[in-house]
Order: sequence, then structure tokens, then C-alpha cells
Amino acid sequence: MVVFLVRSQFEYAKRIVVKLGTSTVVDSVGSVNKYNMSNIVQDIKRLDREFVIVSSGAIGLGNSVLGLKRSSDLILNQASAAVGQCLLMEEYRKAFSGMQTAQLLLTNSDLNNAEKRVMVRSLIERLLGMSIIPIINENDSVCTEEISFGDNDILSGNICAAIGANMQILLTDVNGIYKNLSNEDRIKYITKADAEVNEIKVGCSSQEGTGGISSKLLSAKIASRSNTITVVARGSEKDIINKIISGMDYGTILCIDGV
Repeated sequence: MVVFLVRSQFEYAKRIVVKLGTSTVVDSVGSVNKYNMSNIVQDIKRLDREFVIVSSGAIGLGNSVLGLKRSSDLILNQASAAVGQCLLMEEYRKAFSGMQTAQLLLTNSDLNNAEKRVMVRSLIERLLGMSIIPIINENDSVCTEEISFGDNDILSGNICAAIGANMQILLTDVNGIYKNLSNEDRIKYITKADAEVNEIKVGCSSQEGTGGISSKLLSAKIASRSNTITVVARGSEKDIINKIISGMDYGTILCIDGV
């Protein structure tokens, strides 16, 4: 009953942050997953909401172009991100044909600074008011936090808190959070990071991604500072954003007290 009541409120969400993980953006051969991107973008274009995108994938795309694999060498990863970010934004520009997009490269430090946070919020709200889709990634050239841990999950949570988002949708490669991936024992609703959470798993089959259950729980906690509800779901599911907003039974809802 609780899950049904929560999902029934999703249709009223007006400002939504959609975070695309590396496993959603980059395919198995290191190219942009055009099916996933087109599917998600088409959902966004036809829904009458304010959408902000937080996108991973720059390092994965850069690695593919440069003939590299995921490395522990942070400077090399930064180089791959610098190359891949250009490719990533070009793909979004093409996918959003007919709409304007804007690139924002931010760090969690930017959003933890009160003065800078106000500036970021003002910019995003101005872009949304101009019907421009903000597309955000970590500025990997000056910060390596999300390269090592999070795959932009933490950045997404901070964006939600900064702009007062109603909903955060974290798109990954499985339909939510599970107690056991082998028998698809999906958890539909999590209210706090208690002892049970240590037994659950979230899929991350991409070798390029660094996100996992810990970063998603932390993202949800941060986002809840502005009463944002978080949903973790499969990015390859057709019409996934519309299905979630319509209250259909997809993904895992995270309603976790803030930090």
C-alpha cells in the first residue's frame, strides 16, 4: 500500500533530474548506446516537465576512441574524459534535435559551496525557463572524486538538493535494487540504509562504470535534503521515464533521510 501511494504521487513531479550511468550511455563495444539515449530523450521531449540530465559516459567513450581500457591512472582517465566529453555532447545535441541543450561541467565542491550553489541553481533555473535542457557531468579535468567512486551518482544527488528537484531517476543496467540478482528478488521500496541494505545489490555490468549501491544510497540521502524521491531503474527499458512517472511498478524507490 505504501509503495502504491508513493508511486501515485510521481505524476505530480514537475522538476526531475535524470542521471544516466555509464552502463546506460555506453554500449559493450565502447560506443554511444544510441537506442538507450534515443529512448530516454524521446521520453523527455514528449513529457511536460522540467528535466535536468546528469550524464556519465565521457571516460568510456574517450577510452574507446583512444584504444584504452579503464585504468587506475587518474590522469589518463582525465585525458579520456576530456576527449569523450566532446563526443558525448555531440550525441546529445543530435538526439535532442529541435531542442536546445547546454553543457555544465561541475564538481561536488561547487555544490557544497553556498555562494556557488546559488549561482548554479540560478543558471539551471534560467536555462529551464528558456526551455533549454541542462546536461551536467563532473568536471573531471579538475576533480577526480566521481572517477574513483560514484559514476556521477553523488553529483546528481547534489544537483537535486541545489535545485529543489521533486524526483531523481538513477538509470543503470538492472531494474532497481535487489537482494539477489540471480533470482531477481527486487526490493521495491527502501526507507533507510539499515542492515538489510548491506545484503542488496545493484547491477553494474559495465567495466567503465564506478557506481554501485553505496553511491546510489548516498545520492538519495543527499537529494532528500530537498524532499526529492529517488528511483533506481533500468535505462534500457523502453519508455522508462514515462512508466515511472505514470506510477507503474518499475525500479526501486529510495526514500532515505538526508545527511
